[in-house]
Amino acid sequence: IEIASLIVCRGPIHSSVVTQTTKMLRISIIAVVWMRVFCITCYSCASSLQLPLGANTFNPSKVRRQSLSLNNVSLQLRGGSDEKKEDASKLPFINRLLEAYNDKLEKYPYRTKIISSGVVGGLGDILIQLVRNGGSIQALDMRRLIVFTSVAAFYIAPVINIWFNWLNSMPIPASFNNVKKALAMMAVDQTVGATVITAGFFYAFELAQRMIPPYSGSTNVISFLSTVLEAGWSCTLKNLWTTLVVNWYCWPIINFVNFLVIPLPYRVLFSNFASVFWNMFLSSVVNAKV
Repeated sequence: IEIASLIVCRGPIHSSVVTQTTKMLRISIIAVVWMRVFCITCYSCASSLQLPLGANTFNPSKVRRQSLSLNNVSLQLRGGSDEKKEDASKLPFINRLLEAYNDKLEKYPYRTKIISSGVVGGLGDILIQLVRNGGSIQALDMRRLIVFTSVAAFYIAPVINIWFNWLNSMPIPASFNNVKKALAMMAVDQTVGATVITAGFFYAFELAQRMIPPYSGSTNVISFLSTVLEAGWSCTLKNLWTTLVVNWYCWPIINFVNFLVIPLPYRVLFSNFASVFWNMFLSSVVNAKV
């Protein structure tokens, strides 16, 4: 609700209280629906993984085997391929979706994380555009959507993946239990990580803003890079502190749960699900005067 109110209040203050209330109700409804999907997915993931808290050694291929029912195991023993396919189709939709994601994650880990991050980033931009445009799909700014989706896919996903891997391997006292380890990782993440990654996001956005056509900037490489650095620095000075404050409203608890419960290969996915409304806020920040 805090993030939703900040999203609405960043624009011009409307004279009609009804308009503001309607916007808040729309955001609240979307939040409730998305959080239900998010919770169901997390529950299905946790149920199928059957791992202890803080487990970091994980093989995605195990999930497919663990998600099979006892009936399916007996069908495997009989070797009936048709029956196996039929039985697999009876699995709940979330389980089948998770199984498909596991297949892609095992075969193409980086590509899968980039695509999922891009999709969620694009969804966040679409939602905030719909809120600002009164729900009009025809008024969607496609270039803005492509820019933000590109940053989410090619900056956020790789950087978060590398950062989570480093956090997982950073030196932590052996006497720490899983909760203390997760708290230590969260503390580093919400100080150094949040500051550096958020600042880098502003630079990445300004770079994408000038690389995706149409753009009438200079074709000289030095001049182009100078413009990007100058715009990134200006955007960082203007928005970094406000963005970090909003970040501290929600991400400490989300990433604490992420580091405590979610296995390493799934942490980027967990972060993606949790970041839909965060992406709405980021999109409203960087596109405030675009």
